[in-house]
Amino acid sequence: MPLLLCVGALIVTVALWGEEFGWTGYLLLRIHPGHPRRAALSAGLIAAVWHYPLALLGYAEYPHLALGLAGWTAWIMCQEVILAWLRARSGSIWPPCLAHAGNNFVLVPLTTAVLLGHGDFGEQGIQLLVVLVLVLVAALPLVRAGREARPHSRSPG
Repeated sequence: MPLLLCVGALIVTVALWGEEFGWTGYLLLRIHPGHPRRAALSAGLIAAVWHYPLALLGYAEYPHLALGLAGWTAWIMCQEVILAWLRARSGSIWPPCLAHAGNNFVLVPLTTAVLLGHGDFGEQGIQLLVVLVLVLVAALPLVRAGREARPHSRSPG
């Protein structure tokens, strides 16, 4: 099953090109020029709000809608930081497309299956755990970008 999910993610990568072109290829580069961290977080917030109708129409069901949307927002914002980093490092929109597909078609199904298959952790618990992991992973490019943006001081001598 995991191998099938990976193959599916490769196929879906092409389908997600349009979404990633809009968010990571277009908006990200224009929303806060010269401020990549702010741009990634803002683009992530906009992308999250843009996805809200999916939850409101039943695509994602949450026992507590406000809490679910807050977690989903954090998730998408963290994902956008990672996608922005991939875009910046590769210079291409394709790595973010593959990462988006991997998130949607590998990470989420496997995480859900593992966590729900070994004790009833619940959807809110899964979402919280995955968001925490994404926050940690997304923090790395943000911290690194902050270090690279600082001017290097020269020591006398």
